[in-house]
Amino acid sequence: MAKQATAAAPGLMAGLKRILPGWPLALAGSPAWACLMAASALTYLWYREWQLAIAWQRIAILYFLGGLAAFAPALTALRWLDRHHRFTGPQRFAAAFVVLAAFTIAATAFLFSQYFRQYFAQWHRDTFSFYGFLEFGFTSAAAVYYFLVGGLRQYLPLGVPALVLVSLWWARKPR
Repeated sequence: MAKQATAAAPGLMAGLKRILPGWPLALAGSPAWACLMAASALTYLWYREWQLAIAWQRIAILYFLGGLAAFAPALTALRWLDRHHRFTGPQRFAAAFVVLAAFTIAATAFLFSQYFRQYFAQWHRDTFSFYGFLEFGFTSAAAVYYFLVGGLRQYLPLGVPALVLVSLWWARKPR
């Protein structure tokens, strides 16, 4: 049994090496994607003539961190999909579009929910009580809902065109 476990470990490591994005792409792509997401949010705020400067900074940081956290895991998921499914060019485009959008939205919504929860925690009961867990769950769920309703449109000015360009790049790139 021990031989099987040690024999599986090199295969697992080799498989991980095949699906993990290269470090130059992750180190260059993650900040670039993060800057594009922050720029999209700031463009939206500028277009809507948002007046609160402190809110601009917080929103830009939120979208930057969401893009930063999402890019490398999204590329890993795309490489895994490429490895296990032989997609054609249009299918690769669609997969990249959906995966990168989902990972970016999920990461940013999670960060927003933690910020939201931190604000409302001052009125919550003890964290490790029954009611504390309920309040944590429902506050986080409400925050994700608020982000999906109010925060997704901040991706529209630059985020969607950037998503299309990155998806086109992924569809054309060699496997």
